[in-house]
Amino acid sequence: MMVSPISAVRFTANEAPAVNPLEREGAYSKPKTDVPADAPAKKSGTGKKVLKTVGVLAAVAAALIGLNKFGVTKVLESGALKDAKFMQKVGHYVGKAGEFLAKYTIDPLMKLFGSKAAATVADDVSAAASTIVSA
Repeated sequence: MMVSPISAVRFTANEAPAVNPLEREGAYSKPKTDVPADAPAKKSGTGKKVLKTVGVLAAVAAALIGLNKFGVTKVLESGALKDAKFMQKVGHYVGKAGEFLAKYTIDPLMKLFGSKAAATVADDVSAAASTIVSA
């Protein structure tokens, strides 16, 4: 049995008791942590999170509509859907989602801001302006 030259036992009375080397502060152990007295309050980033979420959802909707409009995805008939493989079924449901988004979001916006609607709005505005001026 050999005596280890490195030991945590100290034979002097004026030294502090040994500290675990893994918990001791230093270059090769955990760094010293200073807690700031007045930590600034962190602002909530919910507005940015909401904007990012809306942006991502708009990008996904635009991609689905684009895939559907340019014929990348095919909507299958009910008989063909039963015999379709997995990726064909995925394409079918992506196409259905694109059709739904186009039907309920893009098409009403196009009708609202289309050339015919713009002309009727311009006529209505000019008629309203003329009635205001004449009154």
